[in-house]
Amino acid sequence: MEYKTFVIIGAMDGIKHDDIYNKLRVLDGIRVIFVEPIPYHFMSLTTNTNDLKGEIYYECSAISNKRESVEMAYVHPADLCYYDDYIDGCSCVIEDGKPLNVFMKDVSPIHVTKHRVRSITFDDLMDKYGWDSVDYIQVDCEGYDERIVGSIDLEKYGVKEIKFEKHYLSAIFYDYMKFRYKKYKTHIGESDITFKI
Repeated sequence: MEYKTFVIIGAMDGIKHDDIYNKLRVLDGIRVIFVEPIPYHFMSLTTNTNDLKGEIYYECSAISNKRESVEMAYVHPADLCYYDDYIDGCSCVIEDGKPLNVFMKDVSPIHVTKHRVRSITFDDLMDKYGWDSVDYIQVDCEGYDERIVGSIDLEKYGVKEIKFEKHYLSAIFYDYMKFRYKKYKTHIGESDITFKI
């Protein structure tokens, strides 16, 4: 990976369910903003990635297409023993009273922890850290990806690659992105979509 600047949205603990840490740890002189709104994931994230070589920033916020307060759902670590291993990666936004991640519907209500968090826009995030460009963006937000990705102007920030989950996308979103960003090559993987120059 030849990139130098990274924004990882929905970073979780930096290690589980993703290989971004393994890609970053072999690079020198990188700049990374890790975004994770769930407090216990955020604390693990700061510990698990503190050996990366470069400028590493941590943002405990949600990213959305507008500034607002959003409610999130997750399974508390003490209750994870009742569920399959993947359930700790299913924290998600609640909309219309229901968690967006489909697997959260199988979690007993007594094991669902709710947490309200502020959301900021991607532009707010860039302004806060004084960035005017970013090479690589990764979005893994369990049903909120379309809202986030659709709000990011890839050309404004000179984004070379963006990767996001394909689950939960509306039928027309991929076509919209292909039309908007014609110069980007696209790849549809098993669980992700990548737009890359």
